[in-house]
Amino acid sequence: MMDATLVKLILTIKKIVELLVAKKYQELEQLCGSVRLTAAEIDQAICDYDAVLVLPPDSDYENIDAIEITGASPRSWSIRYDLWTEDEGRSDLSLEATLIETDQEIMGVELDNIHVM
Repeated sequence: MMDATLVKLILTIKKIVELLVAKKYQELEQLCGSVRLTAAEIDQAICDYDAVLVLPPDSDYENIDAIEITGASPRSWSIRYDLWTEDEGRSDLSLEATLIETDQEIMGVELDNIHVM
């Protein structure tokens, strides 16, 4: 991945995580264009895990598992990122999303899943 692309991936994941930690699930659903997970489904996934999400250290965003989707137009990446909780630090709860290249500061987002790995 090019450095500019990595920066954009990280900015996008940071935005998603910030919204999750702040419990702004409706805003996250809007960011995703209401594609895939609804605010209620996001809330349910977090509640089922029964832990308080917290922001990870900035250095952890370098641990994004991102794979470019071959032949996607516009360019897109399938990502997986471990969320952090108050009690555990890095948790077993993972965020999975498809990030789509845009000309905006952050990428387009399709939130695919939030689940225990």
